[in-house]
Amino acid sequence: MVLPAPVQKDTHMTEKLDTGSRLMITIFQQVFLPQDDERDPKKYLKKYATDIKLAGQLFEYLGLAQIDERSPLGWKPTDQLVDIIAKKAARPSKPTAKSAINGGGVILDLLTDAVFGQDHELHNHLGDKVLNAIGLIQDCEKYWGATPLLLQLFAYGYYQRQMASER
Repeated sequence: MVLPAPVQKDTHMTEKLDTGSRLMITIFQQVFLPQDDERDPKKYLKKYATDIKLAGQLFEYLGLAQIDERSPLGWKPTDQLVDIIAKKAARPSKPTAKSAINGGGVILDLLTDAVFGQDHELHNHLGDKVLNAIGLIQDCEKYWGATPLLLQLFAYGYYQRQMASER
C-alpha cells in the first residue's frame, strides 16, 4: 500500500501539528538533522516530505503507522509505535550483536524489497534511522541486524498482505 505524501498545503502548514506528528518529527530531527538545517517542525516537514513519506510506508508495512490523510505526515503512528518509543526512552540500552538475530541483514533486505521494491536501500532512509534509534535495528559492528521484534512485525505485515491478496 502506498501512503499519500505529507500534506503540503499552506493552510495545513500553518495549523498546529498534532501530538503524533510532533513526536515523529522530533524523532526524525534527532536521527537526521544536518548542521545547517531548520529546527522548526513545520519547515522540517515541508523540506523532508519525501523522506517522511518513505518512512511512513515502512512503518505502515510493519503495523507501526496508519494512513491518515488529515495528518500533516499523511500517516499517524500507531499506539504500538508510540509504546516502543516510550519504552526505548525509559530504558535506553546499548545494542549488542546478541540482541540482533542471526541473518538479520537478510531480513532487512527482504523488508526493503517488500516495502519499496528492489530499487531502494533501507539503510539510506529516514525510517531505517528511526528503527535503529528505537532499537528495532541494531548496528552490530560488521552488519545491520534485525531484532526479534522487527522480525515479528515484518512477518505479520507480510502475511497480512498475502491474506489480503488472496481475497
